[in-house]
Amino acid sequence: SQNHNIFSVAPPILSRALQELASGMVRYHDAAKIARIPLPFPYMQTMEVLLLFHWLVTPFLTCMWVKSFFWAGVLTFMQIFF
Repeated sequence: SQNHNIFSVAPPILSRALQELASGMVRYHDAAKIARIPLPFPYMQTMEVLLLFHWLVTPFLTCMWVKSFFWAGVLTFMQIFF
């Protein structure tokens, strides 16, 4: 490919770039394997309850923290949804 000018990059640089791409694909497949493993049911239920508690308590605590209703709404929205 160097003789036919398909790639105008030096061979060591090209091989390193391809090595990094291959390493990235390996990491992607490792992450995909982890994502396919389901979490235990008690752990998921605990997380749901904690998220519900956060969703219910955050507006009240934010209202106590700031004086303006506008900023309380904005900060609550940002804390819960971002």
